[in-house]
Amino acid sequence: MEWKQPEGMRRHWVLDELDAEVLFLPMPHGAAQGRVGDDVYDLRDGGVLRKKRTLSEGKTVLATLEEKASGPGGVLRYGTNEYQWKQENQFGSRWVLVNADGKIVFSYVFKQGFAKVASVHTGDGAAEGVGPLLLLCWYVTVL
Repeated sequence: MEWKQPEGMRRHWVLDELDAEVLFLPMPHGAAQGRVGDDVYDLRDGGVLRKKRTLSEGKTVLATLEEKASGPGGVLRYGTNEYQWKQENQFGSRWVLVNADGKIVFSYVFKQGFAKVASVHTGDGAAEGVGPLLLLCWYVTVL
């Protein structure tokens, strides 16, 4: 699978294989809308000293990603599950979401070039309903 920008420099990405997309809204900064199939989500940027990104459906927050203060990555909470979002190499070209058992749920491998494009690889820890997690992590990555 691959996150790609179908319209050049517009802040809009699609993941065709999952029928998913992330579209940044004009105002306020740090707000986007995500979609997987018919399910639509709001993505928001918040926090003062620590970045806290949220994925909501309607007025219900489904997932949060709280970034570490000391560097890239953070803790993603989705329902009762907790994951680690972390940079896998020193160049920042590979990121992984790891479940509590230490298994990779998915990874993003960034491609060289002007546009922000990444290959998406699911791992042994991938579960059903991974779509919202893919949206939140991509939102955080391109924000």
